[in-house]
Amino acid sequence: MGIGGVRLEDYLKYRVAGKEFDVVIVSRLVPYKGVGEALAALRLVERRLRVAVVGNGLLLDEVRREAERGRHTFRLYPSASEEEKRRIVASSVYYLNMSPAEGFSIATLEAVALGAYPVVLRSEESAAVELVEALGYGAAVATPEEAAAVISTDHVPEPPVAPLWQYHIAKVVDRYEQLIKGIHP
Repeated sequence: MGIGGVRLEDYLKYRVAGKEFDVVIVSRLVPYKGVGEALAALRLVERRLRVAVVGNGLLLDEVRREAERGRHTFRLYPSASEEEKRRIVASSVYYLNMSPAEGFSIATLEAVALGAYPVVLRSEESAAVELVEALGYGAAVATPEEAAAVISTDHVPEPPVAPLWQYHIAKVVDRYEQLIKGIHP
């Protein structure tokens, strides 16, 4: 069980049926966050994608060059408020996160709560994989090729609601209190 949570009602209200984007990447645009691998995965998808990239950093120009290639339609959001990020993720089919090292990955939990299907890098240093497995929703992939294969499918299951409640911040706080009481009775 990860050590993080969100106030789910603040996310579930953003879920929408009609999706504006096929893929969203929300990340600091730096090499160690797997941005290059995410772009590589997108290049391997044959159908034309509508891609949203939310973030800023050293690789912003690389993302812009990828957008200029014209293979996919990109919308870049170098800065966005929390509400804007939620709306963008909620209106995306896939949430692509190829970072090799993630802690609990609140961003992945938020993506699921918003209704986006997470595609995360399978890595021993990434707890995002554990979250995807615990929720039974999303795909953990080892390579950009595997990520591209997932994104290329036309079937994405309905996002869960019930399994998410274990990550509601109130339940997480309750678990912490129980843990502390067990240590210091």
